[in-house]
Amino acid sequence: MAVTIANGTTTATLPSQTFWRDQYAQQARTYEVVQDVNGGSHVFSQALTSGKPVTLEIGTFKRGGYNGFLSNAERLNLMTVYNAGLPCTVTYGATTLTNCQFTALPQIEPIMEYGDTTSDVYTAVIQMITTEA
Repeated sequence: MAVTIANGTTTATLPSQTFWRDQYAQQARTYEVVQDVNGGSHVFSQALTSGKPVTLEIGTFKRGGYNGFLSNAERLNLMTVYNAGLPCTVTYGATTLTNCQFTALPQIEPIMEYGDTTSDVYTAVIQMITTEA
């Protein structure tokens, strides 16, 4: 499964075992109540297109094992996307979310340090939210 975060100029490819913690979280809805000519009420609802949380976890213990780790090259690409400050497109398998913004600095921790940064692997938590176009 492909997991990417792209901002138009740079694409950060994440490990395929990346876990989307709040993928099935409740989504905010908008409601509108309309009165008809006979006095009856009709309620219309629709999911909002913004405000959906996107929390991606890499290297956390889920489902009986660790869900992959972030390489140094992937970490550097992720920080390049973050530092640009542009709206991002998140692709998680078949799901694509546009106009995502980072809500916090990605929490990246080294899990194994080999003395040279090119071989190091990391865990990460990436927090984003969808925004309006």
